[in-house]
Amino acid sequence: MKPEINLLPPGAKTGRVKRIYQRRGMRVYAVVVSGLLLVVAAYGSLWWVFERMSVVLEQPQAVQNGAETIDQVSQENTFLRAVQQENASGEIWLPLVAEALGKAPTGIKVTSIELKRIVLPTVDAEGRQMVQRALALGGSADSRTAVVDYERALQNLEWVETVEAPLRNLANGEAISFSFTLFKAKKL
Repeated sequence: MKPEINLLPPGAKTGRVKRIYQRRGMRVYAVVVSGLLLVVAAYGSLWWVFERMSVVLEQPQAVQNGAETIDQVSQENTFLRAVQQENASGEIWLPLVAEALGKAPTGIKVTSIELKRIVLPTVDAEGRQMVQRALALGGSADSRTAVVDYERALQNLEWVETVEAPLRNLANGEAISFSFTLFKAKKL
């Protein structure tokens, strides 16, 4: 190769060499920054892919948790399903339940409501087993007097045929709990 003939004055020569090194430095800098951006982008995309895979892998657990939630809700809504079934059969229970709960005196806290269907040992004219409808209420009270008052109020409801109250409602002790089973009159 022929050596380059440079006819520039010495100040211009150093400026030219300086610009050449600046351009080369900028190119190296651009390559390094581009490489770093490429590495960061690759790392970010791999992280995203692994996160998506972990979500997919955890999904059976989410489905299982969803199934457990549905089971819990259905267990807790047993009463509502029973009311809906009774409504479908032409008997309306919800206003009667509201009336029974409305008769609770001060100091009574109802914590459980259950709609029962008690199969009787008799059969009807068509040969089907007879069924008695009953509403079971349970809870706690501040005093035994409140439990007795609530039982009397429930017995005075016009739709109630009988009220079954176990003797434990009147037992002595600190924890005052009660349970009543209200049997619906056949005709209102």
